[in-house]
Amino acid sequence: PDFNGEDTFEYSVCDDDGLCDTAEVTVTVTDENDPPVADDDSAETPEDTPVVIDVLDGDTDLDGTIDPTSVTITEEPTNGTVTVDSVTGEVTYTPDPDFNGEDTFEYSVCDDDGLCDTAEVTVTVTDENDPPVADDDSVETPEDTPVVIDVLDGDTDLDGTIDPTSVTITEEPTNGTVTVDPVTGDVTYTPDPDFNGEDTFEYSVCDDDGLCDTAEVTVTVDPIVDAEDDSYVLNDIEPLEIDIFDNDDDIPNSGTLVITEEPLQGEISINDNGTPNDPSDDIVTYIPNDDYVGDDMFEYTICDDEGNCDTAIVEILGQGVLTDCVISFPGQGNNEYSGYGFTPNNDTYNDLFEIKFIENCYPEYEIQIFNRYGNVVFDYKHNGNPSSTPKWWDGRSSGRMTLDNNEIVPAGTYFYIIHLNKGDKKPVSGYIHLTK
Repeated sequence: PDFNGEDTFEYSVCDDDGLCDTAEVTVTVTDENDPPVADDDSAETPEDTPVVIDVLDGDTDLDGTIDPTSVTITEEPTNGTVTVDSVTGEVTYTPDPDFNGEDTFEYSVCDDDGLCDTAEVTVTVTDENDPPVADDDSVETPEDTPVVIDVLDGDTDLDGTIDPTSVTITEEPTNGTVTVDPVTGDVTYTPDPDFNGEDTFEYSVCDDDGLCDTAEVTVTVDPIVDAEDDSYVLNDIEPLEIDIFDNDDDIPNSGTLVITEEPLQGEISINDNGTPNDPSDDIVTYIPNDDYVGDDMFEYTICDDEGNCDTAIVEILGQGVLTDCVISFPGQGNNEYSGYGFTPNNDTYNDLFEIKFIENCYPEYEIQIFNRYGNVVFDYKHNGNPSSTPKWWDGRSSGRMTLDNNEIVPAGTYFYIIHLNKGDKKPVSGYIHLTK
């Protein structure tokens, strides 16, 4: 096969009388082009790794030259892609992501006379461990409220198992803190106080072979009502309009404003400005009682339409002075203090013997309280300042009685005398009933 050139052989021939002769035959075999022989190939590559294959290595052409520029793919692979170098004829096989196993394709190659042949290439893609794929996460939480995030939800590992104990924080959040559950891998995000907006952090997770990936978690912190305590000065016994939201944050345009604790020495008026469902423009007015000068307080609660609420206290600092000086003294005939009694038992109710507003009208007054034996149990002189809070009797003896300073005097009726120390005002006296 494939011989060309001149060849000879001899033969002999005889007649019927047995006489013979020989002769030589010369055969000229003319040259004809033989096609190339494309040899099947095999290659090996790790998973997810392209491989360059010299498909012409082993291909032959006995009487010509193989043309590398003629290499073409005649049958594509099933689990990958191939490209041909147009100069060298080398073929690059790229397996599909995460594929492993055996794949084949066919190519054709021609010689310089245009005769061609085909061959099959077998590629073995070896199994390699794939890293896990950590998927980005996003969650939402109200302001000042921690949220637990299952960061592994959506994370995958095609050929292994994700290890939840491997979760670590690779980039901390800017406006909060995070902690990782060492067993479940859950991450708890706690926003900074009063922060609202968007915050991010990154975490890493690994599979059981130690390959890892990272992802970003976006936390949206929704604003909620943030009410702060207030303090206002009341200089006159006049209504006081109060901007209770002046120091509050994130006041909703839809929600409710409720007075949850009324003042003891006045009342509250709320003007909703014609928008009953919008508390942000409400006007709050404190109206003191006509006969009271002093401190007071009330409490309000503001809620948005999603039920997020906050409560604050408004303190009223009364610094006015009563001008008519109408004082009701205990035990003085038929007035509201007739039969006055007090119970110094530390229950925060009626624990002190006091006479309201006396320091405003008579800032230099002096009071003495006696027991039935005439012994002084309480003696106090005010300092002359109408804005200064007086000292009132708490039921303990500060006189000459033989009692421990922390011991309440016996229950009974006590006599007081008050020197007003103003002009020709006469002393005032009366009785007090102390009960336990």
